[in-house]
Amino acid sequence: MRPQPSIAPLAGREGQVARAAGEADAFGFQVAARAAYPALTDHRLYWETIATVLANRSKVILDADPTRHRHLIIPNLPIPVLDAASVLRSATSAGPKRGTVP
Repeated sequence: MRPQPSIAPLAGREGQVARAAGEADAFGFQVAARAAYPALTDHRLYWETIATVLANRSKVILDADPTRHRHLIIPNLPIPVLDAASVLRSATSAGPKRGTVP
């Protein structure tokens, strides 16, 4: 999704209705584009999302050998640390519920 240009906020309910109508129109255009070319649209949406997430973050790209895959390093990216106990708890709590058929 492309970043929207900054528009002076509209007052009250009319502004909210106008913004919602614009977002609904944009979504309708995306649905129509995906219906025509699903793989291309999914590819575009994926990379637009990645660009949005990585914007304004420091990045290091390592490419020691041009014939190998590049590695993207994002310093200070909050990644949750999982310990074995929390993984085991989530695995056992995600089991089938009583009275259900697996």
